[in-house]
Amino acid sequence: MKYLVVATPDELQLPLAQAAAETYTPIITGVGGTNVIQMLQHLPREAEIFNIGHAGSQCFERGSKVIISKVKLWHPNCTFDEPVFRIGDGAFWCLTAGDFVTSGQLPPLSCVDMELAYIAALGFTNLRSVKYISDALSYSEYAARNAAKTS
Repeated sequence: MKYLVVATPDELQLPLAQAAAETYTPIITGVGGTNVIQMLQHLPREAEIFNIGHAGSQCFERGSKVIISKVKLWHPNCTFDEPVFRIGDGAFWCLTAGDFVTSGQLPPLSCVDMELAYIAALGFTNLRSVKYISDALSYSEYAARNAAKTS
């Protein structure tokens, strides 16, 4: 069982997702942790999960493809230390936030999404993730890019 997990239908149009859709069954979870849990909780933990999606970043250029190796929930306004999930070798972090992040000091080599840490926390043993940088932590930039695609 191999699943391509994206948050939104437009993420199925990302180059790597289009290629992966030939061999993976796509699942569109919806944005955020609650949607991820609802959509994936019944999958076998040994299923191969390939998460592809958008992320914001202050250190990667827009359009960059980032192969994620570590992920954790991110709470920018508190010091609670969340568990780190390793999903590959390398140095690139994905921080999963509960809301769209528009500012804040991110750690080096990191990007921010709203789903990956929830996928990892479900305990899948064969998880990998690639994020495409969609914005520099600007919701208006992200929304304008998506509006231009649908025009």
